[in-house]
Amino acid sequence: MKKMYLLFSHQLTQEQINDAKENLQVEDFVYLPNELQEYWSNVNPNNQSKDRLIKIWKYLDKLIKKDDYILIQGECYYVYQSIEYFKNKANLVYSSTERIVIEKTLNNDEVKKQSIFKHIKYKSFFD
Repeated sequence: MKKMYLLFSHQLTQEQINDAKENLQVEDFVYLPNELQEYWSNVNPNNQSKDRLIKIWKYLDKLIKKDDYILIQGECYYVYQSIEYFKNKANLVYSSTERIVIEKTLNNDEVKKQSIFKHIKYKSFFD
């Protein structure tokens, strides 16, 4: 049974779930425990310590198998370090999206920008 472990700050959309099941044969989705999810989702921009990352990696090392997937998206430093760490341990993917941007001028000095992301497909970091 293939699993997808989520190094990801959001809940998966139904479209992302369906794509993983249909095209990657993923049967189970595993979110990080709350404390580790907090580490991944709220990176301190003034601290590039790997301490929090190492806790996440140790947790996943106990669970992942070679055929499993890890969805990695987030803060650039965390993403890069995690790709390097897991590159020979599982299939590493990211969600490729289409971005729809809506801009509205509020007054002469302000513009409101809204981005809507639509999942297109999963891509490997190594293809």
